[in-house]
Amino acid sequence: MSVTTSSTVTIGRRQEITVSLEEALRVTIGFAFGVADLNLDYGRDNPYLYAYRSYDCALRNDAPGLSEADVFASAGLNSGIDSAVMLRLLAIIDNDPTLPNLATVPEFWLLSPDCLRRDPGPGCPEHELWEIWRRLTKLEGVAGAVASKVIHHRWDTKFALFDSRIARIYHGDESWAEICEDLQHTSEWWEELERQFDCYRVKHQNGRGVSLRRLRLLDILAWAQAARYWEHLLKLGTALLNSTTDPRQRAGSPITGVVAAR
Repeated sequence: MSVTTSSTVTIGRRQEITVSLEEALRVTIGFAFGVADLNLDYGRDNPYLYAYRSYDCALRNDAPGLSEADVFASAGLNSGIDSAVMLRLLAIIDNDPTLPNLATVPEFWLLSPDCLRRDPGPGCPEHELWEIWRRLTKLEGVAGAVASKVIHHRWDTKFALFDSRIARIYHGDESWAEICEDLQHTSEWWEELERQFDCYRVKHQNGRGVSLRRLRLLDILAWAQAARYWEHLLKLGTALLNSTTDPRQRAGSPITGVVAAR
């Protein structure tokens, strides 16, 4: 597959979203780096609008498994946990050495969709996802959205995010398998989106922030559509990209100044 800026993918099942590489890049850059109106009080004090700074970039450490940082960071993605739920999560993380560690599990998009539809049992890598999911969601106050936000923060290539907005795009019980299939069918497109986002981040944001991998990029695109923020994010990202355009470069490149040579 030869990926160009006009190449498209379709994600979702309940609702299908077809997006070009160019538009996806603009939306995700708008999400990560778009700022509020600097003339407003909020804009002067804390200009970033969305959860890239408060979740994706926040509280990163080198812990070998889940840590308190992942629990705290989930609040930056609106997990809504209170102190009681936080303490339950910290208790199992601190005191249960048998809690699965996903470090050796293959990337999510390399797993079997069938084994993500139903637990294949011990001995299969997908079983580790099912097991850590069950162990966290059995805690009082920890629903699927909270568990996914905690686990994804630690292993952003291993565990998919899910919440009520993503449930408008994917079927709840089938979401893991459906997301995996969407990523598998167009893997080169997602690899290119990852690369272009990071190229922009390094070149035009002075390396600020962190890379985003395809599980999170897909989540942002699905959330933006379900939450009806798509046009706003597209506008923010377009303005940021337009401000980086180098007029000396060849005309006609729709993402001038961002797409680096392979």
